[in-house]
Amino acid sequence: MGAVGEAERSLSNTRLWRAHLLLFGVACLSLVVLYWGTVVSLVSTWWHEGTYSHGFLIFPISAYLVYENRARIIRCLPRVRLSGLVLLGLIALIWAAAEVTLVQVGQQLAFVAFFPALVWTIFGGDVLKRVWFPLFFLLFSIPVWDHLITVPLQSLTAWVAHQILLMIDVPAARDEHFISIPSGVFHIATSCAGTRYFIAGLTLSTLFAYMMYNRLYKQIAFIVSAVVVYAFVNFVRVVMVIVAGHLTEMQHPWVHDHTMLGWGLFIVFSIPLFWFGMRFMDAVDSKAEADESALCVTKASGVKAWSVLPGVILALFLGPALVLNAEEGSESAHVDPPVAQASWNGPLSYEGAWDPTYVGASHEEVFTYEKGMQRVYFYYALYAKQAQGKELADRYNTVYDRETWTPELGGETRTLKLNVWPYRVNETVIRSKHGLAPKVVWQWYVVAGRVTANRQQAKLFELFKLINMTGNTSLAVALAVDGSDVDRARGELKRFVTDMTPELKKL
Repeated sequence: MGAVGEAERSLSNTRLWRAHLLLFGVACLSLVVLYWGTVVSLVSTWWHEGTYSHGFLIFPISAYLVYENRARIIRCLPRVRLSGLVLLGLIALIWAAAEVTLVQVGQQLAFVAFFPALVWTIFGGDVLKRVWFPLFFLLFSIPVWDHLITVPLQSLTAWVAHQILLMIDVPAARDEHFISIPSGVFHIATSCAGTRYFIAGLTLSTLFAYMMYNRLYKQIAFIVSAVVVYAFVNFVRVVMVIVAGHLTEMQHPWVHDHTMLGWGLFIVFSIPLFWFGMRFMDAVDSKAEADESALCVTKASGVKAWSVLPGVILALFLGPALVLNAEEGSESAHVDPPVAQASWNGPLSYEGAWDPTYVGASHEEVFTYEKGMQRVYFYYALYAKQAQGKELADRYNTVYDRETWTPELGGETRTLKLNVWPYRVNETVIRSKHGLAPKVVWQWYVVAGRVTANRQQAKLFELFKLINMTGNTSLAVALAVDGSDVDRARGELKRFVTDMTPELKKL
């Protein structure tokens, strides 16, 4: 009877697992269908951005890790957790907020967050504990890592590279992210900060640490070691490029294209790193697995698997439903330029080559204001109706045309505090590539009457606008003054803003 009872229990458990797995499959299919736009944006990122081309491999690798771990997983019985429906609903709300404010990376993070929430809801906590790493590993497919590490890596690379150049007697001067040598100037730009190599290395080392080590301290030690190694690889790459430019009067091919050099160094340093890491590989700890299995719940819950499906579908549908009900702007919106105040003359027509780049703006215009010898250029970009890639607070929008202008050496956009309205502005000093007068530019955002110089805060104001259904339009405002004397230009801009505050506040 014991053997028969064991066989019946085994068959019952198999049927239970099949039911929950089929439910999970239906839920995942529903997730993909309802959030298809987010799926497309993810695949497009993997396809077009080399930094995240490894994203095509992340989901298959995660699925393989779950499959390899199936023996540990099935020792526990799946248990439906109705509390997971609340978590699914919260993630749907976050996705909807990211969608209406056009924060694409927020939509993608929410999409990935649905998977652990679905595992918790359909299989329960015991199963979730055994698949936590494959679910965490999905985060490496999301284009969020460059936002987190690019600026610190950019600054650190510029500083370390400069110190190394001085140590090897290469005459060099550093101004923030720019390194000058007698032969020319190198800009450690965001695309040259080594982010793609660093993210690829971090992804590989995290996967390696999970598969090779059982002890947490070993996993952390290897990942930290990999971070140090790949940061060093980037320092070496930048120094090699600058030295090559120094020795060849900027004629070496590496000066203009060092992608292959970067990947070559990546491979050369990765081989000894992983070889050394394998020397400390942990053996399978059978006792730990046995102790872990003893903690599993061996009794099925009273809630039937398929009874939770309607709740799962409704929770997933909440996000798209909220977005469908969001109020959209009108393409016919219009903004009148400020009326001249305090002896200023304008708005006058502008005849010049300053043309800020704000993609997808419903309407944009440049005017001139004059007062004696002072001349200020006023630009606005109106966004009455926004869409992905055509949005007000997009990081690719700039206060200059890249074909004509470039930021001054060391003069990347910075936030400037003022003691007058609007209190904070983004200041950029730009120089012409064609001999035109340099300009000092101040820029800020106006969203439904709220003013900010912060791009993320502008997106938050967009969310408030939709919640309140105010219908107000969104603006990017920029002021420019000719001249290379930054202090003098700041004084002129400040006087203009002070004199024109009543009218500027009406925008």
